[in-house]
Amino acid sequence: MAYRAAGSNCDPQIPRSRCVCAPAGRPGEDILTHPPLIAIEIMSPEDTIRRAAKKAAEYHQFGIEHVWVIDPQARVAYRAQPMRWIGFPAAN
Repeated sequence: MAYRAAGSNCDPQIPRSRCVCAPAGRPGEDILTHPPLIAIEIMSPEDTIRRAAKKAAEYHQFGIEHVWVIDPQARVAYRAQPMRWIGFPAAN
């Protein structure tokens, strides 16, 4: 199940399966009012790093401490931190 942050300007046309958040002690919330422990953004082929960075900044502003961005096309995962991204390439 996917969740959205309260007040999020998330595009309703984007499939909810693209944004996955683990609720932090608030089961049953469809729109989060408290930040979850982690948000994982899976990029589609049409996505850009700039758009993913903007989304990660929104997650951080909401108070989500751990934000991961997965780029399956490039086989890279990023741990997004405010003002810094750390890349983890896939092992061969």
